[in-house]
Amino acid sequence: MQSLVSELSKYIIIIITAIYAYLGFIGFVYGDKKRNGEIYFFQPVLILMFHLAGFLCIFLKTPEIKVVILYFVQVLLFVVTTFLYRIFYRKLFKTLFFHMQFLIAVGFVFVTRLNFVLGAKQTVFVAAALIACLILPFLIKKMTMLRNMGYLYAVTGIASLAYVFLRARVQYGAKNWIKVFGVSIQPSEFVKILLIFMIASLFYVSRSLKQIIITTCLTAVMVLLLVLSKDLGGAMLYFTTFVVMTYFATGNVKLLGLFTGGGILSAIAGYYIFAHVRVRVQAFVNPWKYIDDKGYQVTQSLFGIGSGGWFGFGLGNGAPTNTPVVESDFIFSGLCEELGLLFGFCLILIYLCTIIAFILLAWRTKSAFHQLVSIGCATMYSFQTFLSIGGTVKFIPSTGVTLPLVSQGGSSIISTIFIFGVIQGLYIAGNKNAEAVETVATKPIKKPLGLTYLIIGLFVGMVGYLTYFEFETAPKIMNNAYNKRTDIYAAYVSRGKILSADGDVLAYTKEEKGKSVRVYPYGDMYSHIVGRNVSGKTGIEAIMNYELLTSNDNAVNRVIERLNQVKNKGDNVVTTIDSRLQKSLNNALEGFHGAGVIIEPETGKVLAMVSKPDYNPNTVLADWDSLSKLPKKDAKLVNRATNGLYPPGSTFKVITALEYISENKNYDKFNFDCKGVYTVSGESIACYDKIKHGKEDLKKAFANSCNGAFASIGIGLNKGKYMKLAEKFLFNKELPFALTTSKSSFVLDSSSSLGEVMQTAIGQGKTQITPFHNALIAATIANGGVLMKPYTVGEITTEDGKRVVKSFEASKAGRLCSKKKAETIKSYMRAVVTEGTAKKLSWLGFDIYGKTGTAEYKKEDGTKGDHSWFMGFGERNGKQIAISVVVEGEGRGSYTGVDVASKVFANWK
Repeated sequence: MQSLVSELSKYIIIIITAIYAYLGFIGFVYGDKKRNGEIYFFQPVLILMFHLAGFLCIFLKTPEIKVVILYFVQVLLFVVTTFLYRIFYRKLFKTLFFHMQFLIAVGFVFVTRLNFVLGAKQTVFVAAALIACLILPFLIKKMTMLRNMGYLYAVTGIASLAYVFLRARVQYGAKNWIKVFGVSIQPSEFVKILLIFMIASLFYVSRSLKQIIITTCLTAVMVLLLVLSKDLGGAMLYFTTFVVMTYFATGNVKLLGLFTGGGILSAIAGYYIFAHVRVRVQAFVNPWKYIDDKGYQVTQSLFGIGSGGWFGFGLGNGAPTNTPVVESDFIFSGLCEELGLLFGFCLILIYLCTIIAFILLAWRTKSAFHQLVSIGCATMYSFQTFLSIGGTVKFIPSTGVTLPLVSQGGSSIISTIFIFGVIQGLYIAGNKNAEAVETVATKPIKKPLGLTYLIIGLFVGMVGYLTYFEFETAPKIMNNAYNKRTDIYAAYVSRGKILSADGDVLAYTKEEKGKSVRVYPYGDMYSHIVGRNVSGKTGIEAIMNYELLTSNDNAVNRVIERLNQVKNKGDNVVTTIDSRLQKSLNNALEGFHGAGVIIEPETGKVLAMVSKPDYNPNTVLADWDSLSKLPKKDAKLVNRATNGLYPPGSTFKVITALEYISENKNYDKFNFDCKGVYTVSGESIACYDKIKHGKEDLKKAFANSCNGAFASIGIGLNKGKYMKLAEKFLFNKELPFALTTSKSSFVLDSSSSLGEVMQTAIGQGKTQITPFHNALIAATIANGGVLMKPYTVGEITTEDGKRVVKSFEASKAGRLCSKKKAETIKSYMRAVVTEGTAKKLSWLGFDIYGKTGTAEYKKEDGTKGDHSWFMGFGERNGKQIAISVVVEGEGRGSYTGVDVASKVFANWK
């Protein structure tokens, strides 16, 4: 019952909000009184319906009497204040009043959902502000001296901000909170009203150059105090309000340009002067780079919005508290996470309607002083809304300001309600008491059409950005390891199937008595590439987690299933894996420790990936204790194909040969007389079993895998260029692959000793590589020097497989060497098979190219052992496959990397 009501209420809340937003919008479009009268009747009804639906969800999650009591207290507050405001504000602009109430209702519901105590405090703050504002029409009407108190506003505001700077405590990096009678308040929230009155009052008295300079200096002091207190959002709001009010008071476009340019230069200077400004900007430009610290808040906000999607998880079903200070600065992301992006769009429209109402009242007011105050309030409110939502969604850098009336925070709520009261009061008083004749100083201000268009443009841009984010960006970030919200989908979506490229089901979900059980039909065969879904997600299960828990089934079916409390069917992930090649590689490595990878060179498709020893993902929970206690050499949970680092041995001679060819135009004139051991300055390198290869050119030395020849080559290479080539081939770099991979290393530099150079040239020393990386090198040579980005997923389909949701196409990672050099190395690799160390592959009847390797390593007991490598590719019937395999400890054994490759190639068709 609880889940049914929660699901229904999600759609009901969106519908209520959409209807309310629509009524608010058409109230401006149509001006006839009858239609507006109908709107004014329905708006309070919709507010109470929204409030009821929200609290019903809260009560179902927290069925306590205190929730019921708070609900009725808030309803009483809505009803009583509506009645009182109609009495005290005789010509109440109802549209503006109801918008204020709706936003307050949103804050009541969501803040209470986050924290009941905060919700109760929110109620007290709202009640106090609404009651206090009842006297505003009377004060504004009677106190005509308000327009002549500019310097009093200035002194009071500056003194308050100075006191905050000297005595306030730091909270969330800004120094803007003080305690008054044990209650924490943020004075800058109230000073912003004084700022508006100060500017309006000073420009009411005079609009001379001297007055402009005085007003500018007084505002600058306030802004500087905020900057020094690290209240960047407040500083930006103050400055923007000043610029807009000055422009409308003077109508001077040059002055507008001057202040705007000055603001930009100040922002640039602030970036270099203040470290906290740089932190905010860096977190905006690339939050993913700093996801552990300065970018954490923004990325969590984006995860929340993206995870919620268009309809949200439902109130109380998400994880908004994963985003720091979601109850205040980042409340918009929390709302989108649980109520959906459609709700977020409707909320933005309501804010926009509120702002337009502000501007309409400003224009309808007859007194210039009242007009300026109204424009100031409209500017402050609108840009605060823009900064809050824009910073939350990464449309602009985060400035740490609250969302008006919705965010938790007494100071913000009270000051915003006062702004609403001031505008309503000024409108009433201004129309009754406007002077018949005004002096030059009090002439009406410019029409605020430009401001209206600017604000509409900013908000429309924000909606456009959010739409783009939902369609383009969100799917790309949802599988980030820092996003824990995707697991919430498992409660509503039955995880989709993982299929091989040829249609075999590699993983599926079985629903048993309300529990989801993940089944892997092939047991351990795909354990590392497909991965697991328990005890930490790995493999394709991890990188496609969001897609597997997303349903693109018919929308109507999805809603019906959810209402019937049946899980939606997750999409299928169709991999690039060739089941025949996977089985061949798995069988070829069975009984040994090692790993293998097969790639299609011209596309980058990963056709097979095996790591041995492996484990059964069906029983991983039951086996976890034993699996996690295995010694390193027998570890089954590690994917050795992507994370196992080994010395490459002679397979690295591909890189050494490439560098020699690059540095020597006459490389084909190379000659070396191999005597089994090569010694220079006391450093010796021996060929395998000290075999004497005799006289060799470069091709023959490569085919024979002659250590002496390549050690001599290494000595003559430019170390800097050698390093650049290795790094071009992705050593010391992250590989362009979705699965987690270890970084291969190449550490040779100008300070390296002769012995290190010789060892490095033959793939020993400190050089390390993963089998997956070696497969990429083989694929690059096979593809004429071009590396294609490797990928494991071909397409996403609906659960029935009838519709392709998304296809993944081949793309270039880059050209790593010229086609001519690749062809030269290719001919050398062919010689390895026809006349060199991989002759046993020559019987297969099609062209195979390769490089063998015996890599010496130190065992855990301190003795030395040898791994056996093979990397290369085959060509058959116009198709290619690149392969890299390592068999641990078998360098001098009876079963080598060549034997593994032979079995794979024999089964390749």
